[in-house]
Amino acid sequence: MSALGHYLEAAGIATVCISLFRPHTERMLPPRTLWVPFELGRPLGEPEDPVFQRQVLSTALQLLEDVRRPRHIADFAPQAPGFADDPDWQPPRLATESTASPDAAGTPEALAAELRALAPAYHRATARRGRTTVGNSGLSLAGIAEFLQAMAAGTPPESPIAGQHPAMAMRLAADDLKAHYLEAAAAEGRPSSRQLQRWFWDTTAAGKLLIRLRSKMMVSDDKLLRMVATGQLVPAEQRERLGL
Repeated sequence: MSALGHYLEAAGIATVCISLFRPHTERMLPPRTLWVPFELGRPLGEPEDPVFQRQVLSTALQLLEDVRRPRHIADFAPQAPGFADDPDWQPPRLATESTASPDAAGTPEALAAELRALAPAYHRATARRGRTTVGNSGLSLAGIAEFLQAMAAGTPPESPIAGQHPAMAMRLAADDLKAHYLEAAAAEGRPSSRQLQRWFWDTTAAGKLLIRLRSKMMVSDDKLLRMVATGQLVPAEQRERLGL
C-alpha cells in the first residue's frame, strides 16, 4: 500500500495510509501515514466498536487536509478499548478424558473432543452476532480437522478445495479452525484479543496441531507450502512469544 500511495500521488491523487508496523513505514515513507498501536490484522482497533473505528478513520482522513506535507507519519495515541484484558472472562471448558494427558494434545481424538465441547458456545456467539467469519474454506469442521491432521502427519493429501493449491487450502482451513475457536471463546464476556490468542495457542489441541503443522510444512519440498507455513499459520506475535 505504501508503494501504491506513491504511484497515486504521482498521478495527482492525494493518499493516506494506516500503518500497523512502523519500521516498514519508515523505510517506505508513503506520502501520508497514520501509525496505529494495534495488533496486526486490526488497523481500526477492536471489532464491534464502530465509534472507535470512526475515530481512527477520521484521524487518518484529517491528514489529507494538508496535501503539501508529504512523507509524514502521524501517531495515533489512543489504545483500542478492547485491548485491556477482561478479569472476569472464563475460557470455555474443554477438559475431557482425551485432552487430560499432555501426550494426547493435538491428536485427532483431542481435537474432535474440543470441537464437540465448543459447539454450544459457538452457536450462542453466532446467534448473538448474526454472523460468523467461519466458512472461507467451504469445508465442514470434520473435513478441516481431517485435512489438517493428514498434513501434520507428513503426507499432504490432495487439496480438498477444487482449484486451490494444497497450501491455500491449508491456510483457509487453518483460518476457519482458528475463527471457530475464537468466536466460541468470545461468546461470554469481553475477552481481549491477547487473552483469546494465548488461550488458543497455549491450551488447545487445535493450537498445538497448527504449531506441529507449521513445523512439518516448513521443511516441505513444496515452496508454496513452506511460504504459507512459515508466515501465515501462526501469528508473528505468537511465534515470537512461543519461540517458534
